[in-house]
Amino acid sequence: MRKRNRTKPQASGTGILKIKSSPSGAQIYINGKKSGFTPKRFSNLAPGIYKVKASLSGYMGYGEALSHAPNTTAANKQINRRVEVRLEQ
Repeated sequence: MRKRNRTKPQASGTGILKIKSSPSGAQIYINGKKSGFTPKRFSNLAPGIYKVKASLSGYMGYGEALSHAPNTTAANKQINRRVEVRLEQ
């Protein structure tokens, strides 16, 4: 029996954000809200500015502001961002 792909289709102009860290297991905050642990994938992100932070006990934290704004050439395409973080002690 074949498994069905149950992922929902991306809405037009939305984005995907993939966050990884080394070491993995860092707490992720999106706009100040706890949003899970690395590695993590966020989909269907609406256009806007996202403040991304990652922290893990015993390591220096990481923070970055990411902007997602559809433009005329990408309005009907999926926008992908990947953030890879190396946390240092």
